[in-house]
Amino acid sequence: METQNETARPGPFGRLLSLAGRCVRPFERVARRCLGPNGDLKVLAVLGAAVVYGFVEPLSAGIERTFSVPVRVLPEGGMTAVLGVNPAVVSVTLRGDAEDFTAFDADALRVELHPSTNQLAIVPDVDPQSVTNELSAVLDVGPQDVAGVLDKLRIVSASPSSVKVEYDYMSKMPVYLAKPRTAGIPVQEGTAVASFPANLSLTAFGSVKKLSAFGAKRILLPTDPIDVEGKTESFDTTVAVRPPEDSGIERVEPAEVPVHVEILIRAAADAGDIDVATPVLLTPEDAGPSGKSAEDAEPSGEEPVGEFAAEKTAETEETPPPPADPQP
Repeated sequence: METQNETARPGPFGRLLSLAGRCVRPFERVARRCLGPNGDLKVLAVLGAAVVYGFVEPLSAGIERTFSVPVRVLPEGGMTAVLGVNPAVVSVTLRGDAEDFTAFDADALRVELHPSTNQLAIVPDVDPQSVTNELSAVLDVGPQDVAGVLDKLRIVSASPSSVKVEYDYMSKMPVYLAKPRTAGIPVQEGTAVASFPANLSLTAFGSVKKLSAFGAKRILLPTDPIDVEGKTESFDTTVAVRPPEDSGIERVEPAEVPVHVEILIRAAADAGDIDVATPVLLTPEDAGPSGKSAEDAEPSGEEPVGEFAAEKTAETEETPPPPADPQP
C-alpha cells in the first residue's frame, strides 16, 4: 500500500501570521500602486520612525519636576461660600528645560476650579438657616485647571484627579474694626495716635454658619499695621482689612479703609506731648514787647502799650518820687 502524504496543520502562531498577511496584503497593493514598487516599505519606514520618535522625544524634552500646588475653588454666581477643600494641595508635574525651571516662580502656581451652580447645587428659594445637612461635591482636577505656568513648560499631570468641596450658602453681615496698630516710633521718641472715620461701615461676606458663629463672638477685624517710623507730621493713609483665616469671611467691602494718624512729639523733658502742627504761644510773663523772653528783651525806648502800659502806669503811681536834695 502507498503511504498518503498528510498536510501538517499550522499552529496558533502560524495562523496569526497568515491572518496578518491577509490583512496587510491589500495595503501593500495600494501602497505599491501609489508609491511605486517599494511603496509598502516606505510606509513601514515612516511608521517605524514615528514609533521611535514617540519613545525618544519624551526623553529629550528636558526634565520633569513635581510641585505642591494649592487648590482654590471660585464658585460662579456669588451665592456659594466654600467651607473647605480636601485635599487642599495637589501635586502638579511639569516638564521643560533646566533653564526654564530656573526662571520659573513656583509660588505663582495654583489650581483654580470654577464650578457652576449646577455642580454646587444651591437652591435660591430655600432659607439658608433651615439647611442642616452638609453640602459637598466632588470636582475634577486636570492640567487645564493649573494656572501660573510659563509658556515653555508643559503640564504633564495633576494628582489627585479630583477633590471634595464642602460649601454653604453665602451670607453677609456688618462687622467692626479693632483699634488700628502702629509700627515704629515717630521722631524724637514721639507718639502716634491712629483713628478711623466715625461713620465707617464694613460688610463681610461668607458662609452662613461661620458668619453666625463669628458674629456671636463679637470679634473685631484687625488691619495691617501703620508705619510711623521717623514721622514728623500727621498724615492720612489707607490700610487693608485682614479677617482671621478661620472666620469664614471670604471678603470684606471695602477691603481698604482710610485712617488718620496724629503725630505727637515731646518738646521738653517735662513739657508733655504736643502736636507739631499746633504753634507754641508764649505767655505775657515769658515774652517782652518784641516777642523775646523778658530776660533777653532789650530796652527799646518806646512806651509800652495795652496790658503792659497799664501795669507800668500802676507801678508808677504806687512808687513815691525820691525826696529832693536839700538846697545848700
